[in-house]
Amino acid sequence: MSLKKTILKNFASLMTSTVIARLLTLVIVIIIARYLGKEQFGIYAAAQAFVGMFVIVFGFGAEFGFVYEGSKNKDVIGWFLGSGIILKLLLGFISFFIILFIAHLLGYTDLHVGVITIFVFIWFFITFQNFLSGVFQIHQRMEFKAIVDMGRELLFLITLLVVIRLGYNIYFVAGAKLVSNILLLILAIVLVFKFTKPVFKDLKLGHVIKSSYLFALSGVFYMIYFQIDTVMLSLMRTPGETGIYAAAYKLPVSAFLISRIIATVTRPAMFERESRDRDTLKKMYFLRTKYLVILGLLGGISLWFLRNQIISFIYGTEFAEAAIVLSILAWFIPIRFISIVSGDIITTMAKQNIRTIIQGITAAINIVLNVILIPRYGLYGAAWSTLCSELFLLIAYTLLAAKLFVPLPLMSTFFKPLLAAVIMSAIILSFNTYWVISFALGVIVYFALLYAFGVFKNDPLINMAAKRISQ
Repeated sequence: MSLKKTILKNFASLMTSTVIARLLTLVIVIIIARYLGKEQFGIYAAAQAFVGMFVIVFGFGAEFGFVYEGSKNKDVIGWFLGSGIILKLLLGFISFFIILFIAHLLGYTDLHVGVITIFVFIWFFITFQNFLSGVFQIHQRMEFKAIVDMGRELLFLITLLVVIRLGYNIYFVAGAKLVSNILLLILAIVLVFKFTKPVFKDLKLGHVIKSSYLFALSGVFYMIYFQIDTVMLSLMRTPGETGIYAAAYKLPVSAFLISRIIATVTRPAMFERESRDRDTLKKMYFLRTKYLVILGLLGGISLWFLRNQIISFIYGTEFAEAAIVLSILAWFIPIRFISIVSGDIITTMAKQNIRTIIQGITAAINIVLNVILIPRYGLYGAAWSTLCSELFLLIAYTLLAAKLFVPLPLMSTFFKPLLAAVIMSAIILSFNTYWVISFALGVIVYFALLYAFGVFKNDPLINMAAKRISQ
């Protein structure tokens, strides 16, 4: 199968599974927030974010090193898989005590610590699933990853409904997530064994650490600035504020999975072609960026205009203040969509060390801004800290990618989609009284303008899709 067909097939598999999984996740978030209320939902979200900051320690970035090395050389898959499993077990055991010690040191309540303990196990099983899913990425068989992703959310929804039906408390809500991830780990193991089996003879833990440590550091910084706002809110403000912020934050984060799909599908092919086919790599870079700019602008504008309706419909009046937070975080989407592409190019050019430094600086900026803004502005300060940090990351990544590889074509990649987005916004504002009609009309005009501006001209994916449909 050709590269284009493989990418299109994998994209279709992951897009379908992600849409289903994100819809299930959205339903789950609504159910948990409404069931627990903003105070206990704040505790639940804070525990999830707190453990999430340490998640990379569970495997020292082995899942990233696995995909990177396995895509270049299939012969390493067996022993890398075996060594990575042992490394994850050892580090997971150590991480358990470190995380709980830090939680007590920070003065979290017994309720917080109890939920944090459950989330330590949850995150451990999730990272184990992600590591094993590297096999599917390397072999570019993303339909198996799709099964795992959908199954995780579906099982959680089922167990969650049982817990709520029985009227159990926050511990059992978190426990439902734990049970679903244990079952999904078993499924992931069964699927992985269809492709390969881990080799535990002559373990190469040192090699795994050496090939993964830069990804681990990058992951640490990424998770810090991705989770630190929620954690610092939980330490500086009330659980209620944390719950409101987390409710708004969940929406743009859900949208990020679209960019992750495209990255997951194309990343192995980019790594593989770095040394032998720079022309194809250049085309993939431009194509990825173009689509993520288009989707990112659409997502950001949509959330901004519909923030009140979305929050009211999803969470109810108790979380009404989350609409203001969402008006800030909505612009997080296009910024994140674009930066992930440039970040991958930096890694592809074997400059992960520079990418790690940039992420470290971004994490530091985020922490400093949170320290300054949260005590004074609360959850709004956390939102602005996140947005400013992401903007710095985007600028740094884009400039470095242009220096290491090739500058992006500004007209077709940025200016034309941005002009179409401005016109779309004007249309939505003109018919704001009838928001459903105005939004639908705006989206139609947006894509019609992109077509008229020639953004999709000679697009290989559009041409291939049209050919498949005509057949």
